[in-house]
Amino acid sequence: MRRFYDWITKGNQVLLFLVLLLVVLLASCAATPSATENLSVTTYYDRNEDGVVDYELHRIPGMTYWTWALMDSKFKGRYDARLRLAYPFGSDGVDLPVPRNVKITPGMPPIQYSRIEPISQ
Repeated sequence: MRRFYDWITKGNQVLLFLVLLLVVLLASCAATPSATENLSVTTYYDRNEDGVVDYELHRIPGMTYWTWALMDSKFKGRYDARLRLAYPFGSDGVDLPVPRNVKITPGMPPIQYSRIEPISQ
């Protein structure tokens, strides 16, 4: 502890201040994954109008790169694809049950001409 005190008294206060400022700034920019999940808007669609969800769209308002969807392409009651709807585009195979007892939004998902319609507030 004495060495630290001697180091500070030798004119290193500015350097110490800059290091502490850098640490505080870096810590304040970190966002936990749960913080972004709380902002997520999930919308459920029934594309073939049989009363069972077959498309689940996940979006965070103002964050295009976090847009993704789960899709039941075979209409069997299980999601079989996870779609990344922003760069880098792509899909992954999944095997998840579709949710039951959720509010189904009428109409088709808002994807037209390879773009996503903005979320209405």
